Amino acid sequence: MIIDGLDMKYVIGFPMTKTEILLIKRNKHPWINKWNGAGGKIEQGENAMQAIYREILEETEIDLKKSETKFTGIVTWDRNNGGDNNTGMYAFISQFHSNQPSWKKEKIIEEGIVAWKPIEWACNKSTKEIADTVPYFLPLMMVSKNPQRYHCIFRNNIVKEVKVLPLPKGIISGKFL
Repeated sequence: MIIDGLDMKYVIGFPMTKTEILLIKRNKHPWINKWNGAGGKIEQGENAMQAIYREILEETEIDLKKSETKFTGIVTWDRNNGGDNNTGMYAFISQFHSNQPSWKKEKIIEEGIVAWKPIEWACNKSTKEIADTVPYFLPLMMVSKNPQRYHCIFRNNIVKEVKVLPLPKGIISGKFL
């Protein structure tokens, strides 16, 4: 779906407890062999909230209806190291309390491996096993009171910075959530 010039085809979610975050070590591109949030493509007829509920359930077998899920903004990026920054995904954080589904070991799923990891580890920019952009935008999302646009800037396939920008007007209206 095109919103204010942005092609918003994807969702990404981060279920978490006070100390752990559920991540997937992807077995395909993008971010192959790196830990990342769960998510995927928004299907025809779905809004972003419906898509994240479906994707998390499909990939992790966790029903987000038992959590406090909030829209935290959008993540966009420069594609192919150029100025083409029209691609993005809706981002969500789901907070689980004491009754949250949990397991100690890694689980093999179709998308790769799913596991609970320490939040501190996932937010550390020196963690090589995590998708390069996550430690840049996730800590900002976790403390922001309002949804923002987190625009990832790459140079030579390396994240150089993440700019925090206001949400586009079409997303602020909430009609896509």
